[in-house]
Amino acid sequence: MEISFQRAIKIDSAANPYTNYKDHKVDPATMAVIETMKGYSSVYDRETSRKIGSFLRAHIGDYDKKTGVYARRIDGYPYIFTGEEAKKAREINQNARSEVEELEQRYSTGPSSSMPRSKQVELKSESLHRIYRQNIFLRRDKKLLEMVEDGDTYEKPHTHLRFEMDDSGKLKGITYNYFKREDGSFVEKQANLTI
Repeated sequence: MEISFQRAIKIDSAANPYTNYKDHKVDPATMAVIETMKGYSSVYDRETSRKIGSFLRAHIGDYDKKTGVYARRIDGYPYIFTGEEAKKAREINQNARSEVEELEQRYSTGPSSSMPRSKQVELKSESLHRIYRQNIFLRRDKKLLEMVEDGDTYEKPHTHLRFEMDDSGKLKGITYNYFKREDGSFVEKQANLTI
């Protein structure tokens, strides 16, 4: 089976997915597991980090130290982006930040007299400012989710990672599932890691 050269994968964790950990940040327990792809983690010893990282790199298939891993929480769930998708995800995030900075600058300096009156009123409104800002982030998240391997189209594979955590937030195991429709049949792969 040929592995995708670019990946964006949803991570399911035994931890509560709706925990609002700094809005878009991935929770520390999940992030510690993701960090093992780089070869180390501040939470796990060297051997455990190697074992977890090797498993993830082998099944994700396109991890590259140059592009690294981009992780973000969207709609309450953590997602990882690797390979070319990590580069794209960073660009999408940077573009959203630039839009927000431009919006903040326009809001702080206020409307110019050369602007149409309706636009001047919009820029003065704090609630409209918040809505514009929120819409920038909603567009960013939509673009990121479009890259996820969720099998929502015929061409797109479905890839799923599940991290089983103990009560202290340490990894107990990982389940990896992949399936894709190819030439009228399903190609499926599943792997498990127990710590």
